[in-house]
Parts: sequence; structure tokens; C-alpha cells
Amino acid sequence: MAAMMVNKEPTLDGVIFFIVNKKYNHAKLAQSGKNDGDIGTYELRRNIDQLWRLEADPGRPQRYYINNVKHDGFRLAKYGRGDSCICCYNKNYNIDQLWHFVKHGDYFRIYNVKHPEAKLAKYGKRDSDLCTFEGRDVDDQLWKLVPFIDVVLEKRILWHVDNRQGKRDVTLELCLTHGMKLTKKSPIAKVSNSVKFSAAVEISKLVKVGEGSLQHITELESQIGSDIEKESTEVRKETFTAPAGINFRVWQWQIEFNSLLAEVDVGGTVYTNNVQTEVIP
Repeated sequence: MAAMMVNKEPTLDGVIFFIVNKKYNHAKLAQSGKNDGDIGTYELRRNIDQLWRLEADPGRPQRYYINNVKHDGFRLAKYGRGDSCICCYNKNYNIDQLWHFVKHGDYFRIYNVKHPEAKLAKYGKRDSDLCTFEGRDVDDQLWKLVPFIDVVLEKRILWHVDNRQGKRDVTLELCLTHGMKLTKKSPIAKVSNSVKFSAAVEISKLVKVGEGSLQHITELESQIGSDIEKESTEVRKETFTAPAGINFRVWQWQIEFNSLLAEVDVGGTVYTNNVQTEVIP
């Protein structure tokens, strides 16, 4: 299972992406049908056949199968040495279907494992202009992994009372939600790691600028279950007191997640167990 990492790059295993070329920055890797040669790119609207799930090979660290989401069982493969020897394949697993992702800034070069000098490339504007190339490095060999899950991480204010002019404490009982609540259920399986990946990216940004408690932020990972379809929430009551003379608030971290693709319309909210109190200057 993919784990959330805040101090290093989150793992790619099990995560679903659009794979977008740098030079032709609207061109997304796509599989248009179930024939071996139905592989290329597409520049117009997003479709489910442009979604790819990376699957780590257990015997080769950091080597991945690139699986099409719409055409289940099909993997990107390089069946020979020639630049044009690239296809999608759904029979026996082989080393020529494994790929190594080497990071270059916000992009990756994607190398075939059997043919280690061969990089996935888009040599022209046409959708069919997809190949591999063993020569010098250029921008048409760079690809951006765009998560299909969009995440917003924010503080949810549960109660705020400015009691600086007050002479007495103010007490309130709150109903607190914990766990994960779905608003839209995914029509495809195995999307939990995609939610975790997008959440990890946002959490890393927050930790870098010193926002919040690392302990409480990373707790969100455990509340994104291995099966996103099985939501689990709990509501409990807790009493809070705003002391006299204090500007006081109660809050908790929450993650809101939604799909970027209408065909795979999944969404929900994750609430931390730990609720925070804060004195505001």
C-alpha cells in the first residue's frame, strides 16, 4: 500500500495519473482501444482512457508497470529495440513492460527497463507521434505526472469566540466529526492511494512553511482507508471553554478531495481525530 510521506517524495505505487508531455503540454498519454497499437496521446478533453495506474514490481525497487485504467489489464510495453516498438499489452508480464521514472524538476524521464537507454518520447504534434528514443535528452522526452485527484487541505474552524472583553468564561458543547465521509463514490477500484498521494503533496507544502503540527497533519493518512468505498465516520460530543479575557477558537485539519474527471467522480472529506484549541492574539 502506498504510504503518505512528508519528508521525502511520496511513493508512486498504486497512484493514478494523467501523463502529460512537456513540449506538447496538452498531449496526454492515451490508449484508444484494445488493440496492441492503440497507444498515443490526446490533446482535447480528459477521458478515462488517459488515466494510468502505476504498479510497483515487488522484485525491482522503483520500477513500475504503467496500467491503463479504462482498459483493465493493458500495460505500456516496449517489445523491441526500435524507436517505434511501443504498444499496449495485456498478456504475460515481462520486463519490457517495466519503466523507471527519473525525476527532472516537476517532470520525469521514463526509461524502459529491458532497453535501459530508451526514453518515452513524443516526436511530433500528431496523436500517433509516440515512440522511445535513445539519443540526447530533449523536452519531448519529459512527462508530468498529474494526479487525477485534487486535494484541498485546510483548517476547519469549529468555534470562535472573542472573549477578550468578557468577565466570565464561555462554554460550548460541540459535535465533532472524525474519519472519512464520502460525497461521491468512485466507479473504479483502487483509488485510495491516489487520494493519499495528492494529500501527501499538499501536506508536504504545509510542513515546509511550518504550518500546524506535523503529528496531527500526518494522522490524516491513517484515516484514508485502503478501500475508499468504505467510509467510516464517528461523531462525538466534547465541551470547550473560552476563558475570560481570551480570543479563542477550536479547529481541526481536514482534507477535501475530488476527481478531476467527471467519468470517475469520487469525492469526500477526511477529518482528523485531534481537535485543536488556539489563543488568538
